[in-house]
Amino acid sequence: MPYEAELADLDAMQQVYSTLFALTNKLQVLGDQAMGVVTARQFMTMLAVLHLPEDGASLIRIASKLGTTKQNASTMVSALARRGFVEVASSCQDKRAVNVTVTKAGMVALVQANDQGVLFLESVFHGFTSGQLGVLRQLLAAMYRFDGADLDGFEDQAVPSGTDDWTPQQLAIVEEFARRRQQSGKD
Repeated sequence: MPYEAELADLDAMQQVYSTLFALTNKLQVLGDQAMGVVTARQFMTMLAVLHLPEDGASLIRIASKLGTTKQNASTMVSALARRGFVEVASSCQDKRAVNVTVTKAGMVALVQANDQGVLFLESVFHGFTSGQLGVLRQLLAAMYRFDGADLDGFEDQAVPSGTDDWTPQQLAIVEEFARRRQQSGKD
């Protein structure tokens, strides 16, 4: 049959796409439940702000970090501002733009959501070895570039390397994370 290999590839692509679509929705719903104080999208929006330079967190740059539109970023920032988790002010660099900063209340919410989210992430990636996680990250980044745009993600290490300033609760969460990873034999 002509085009047999191509049709098989097309079927595989459709299956991967539909799986990614369903997985994204599932991760958002369960992530919202796991993080509690903020939604997964709100968490990622505040994280994007923190990964941008001071006075450099414009809606366009936040949208770029999140791989979304300026309008979607604006909606998320507005929801966070209503809750007092971020402040929006005119940018010092460009008076036509706004600059977003995470407030003290936002940092508290971010830390709380992160603490709760660590064990959620462990459950999501429970069956993956460290090597598989690296390969998956590379594959997803390559897939992101399908249109020529590079992923402007969160390349900086999100988890601090030292534990000197961690609360007892944070240390307990990391210890539980480590115990689960060791128990699964994936660390």
